[in-house]
Amino acid sequence: MMSAAQTRQYPPQTRSLSLDDGTRLNILDWRQYCQHRDRPCAILLHGFTNNSHIWQPLADDIATAQPLIAIDFRGHGDSDWDPELRYQHDQLMADVAAVLQQLAIGQHHLIGHSLGARIALLLAAEHSDKVASLTLIDTGPDVGDNGAAKVRVDAEAMQQDFASPEAFSHYLKSIYVFAQAAAVAALCRHGLKATDDGRYRVKTDPGFAKVLWKPGERRHDASDLTAPKNQQLWLALDTIDAAGIRCHVIRGSISAILRAKTANKMLEQHLIKGGQLTTIKRAGHAVICDNPGDTVAAIGEFLMSPPRREQ
Repeated sequence: MMSAAQTRQYPPQTRSLSLDDGTRLNILDWRQYCQHRDRPCAILLHGFTNNSHIWQPLADDIATAQPLIAIDFRGHGDSDWDPELRYQHDQLMADVAAVLQQLAIGQHHLIGHSLGARIALLLAAEHSDKVASLTLIDTGPDVGDNGAAKVRVDAEAMQQDFASPEAFSHYLKSIYVFAQAAAVAALCRHGLKATDDGRYRVKTDPGFAKVLWKPGERRHDASDLTAPKNQQLWLALDTIDAAGIRCHVIRGSISAILRAKTANKMLEQHLIKGGQLTTIKRAGHAVICDNPGDTVAAIGEFLMSPPRREQ
């Protein structure tokens, strides 16, 4: 596999799919490069305020060996904003399921980071017969209080428009403090939309944050988050393990979101049959931005390893 630091070699095909409620979702599709189209497709789900282009280092590494599709959640990237703020987990799950149906995708791998990992976990538990494997990147049922509080503060204080891409880049560097320069540049390149007045606005709907946290709650810990509750996510882990789905948990070594204690509990008490834990050095919560090389290698190695699903 090539180094994630190499020049981008596999630009995706961009697709637009319309849902029953009229929402248009943006899809990045790398399947045209794959030499093994019979393999289950990997569905890539990004985190809050990110978009599908964050998976480009992974595509550059394994696109010829593994079919890949990434989805911009509604309210993110180049997908539509929802004027009714239908950004709840159940809605995002239904959106992903609709994309899979429209693209006639059967067996598939689910790979998610942060918010995307929560959606992937719940989807895998609900449709376990269709999931070949699950990769959860720096997210677990229990979220570190300090990390949850910081994410909320950053989201609610996020500047919505900028005079230039350079100003946005400067802002991103204050948020993604461990990220590599190329990752910040990519976030900047794909995270802005030019406005008629010559300025730039971020592509994430600011209303999305209002749905993630309980209105009025200010405990500054994980209890401020809306559903799903922690117990629902723990039960989802039990469901996928009972179904024999291989699950790869990836955490950043200095993450404030997925603590080592929680990751170990996931493996030791809930993912007993098919769990695997990888800790990425020199990485916080934004694992693929902080250490793309090791993250991409870990994802690819797990995907390419022989399945051990029990019948």
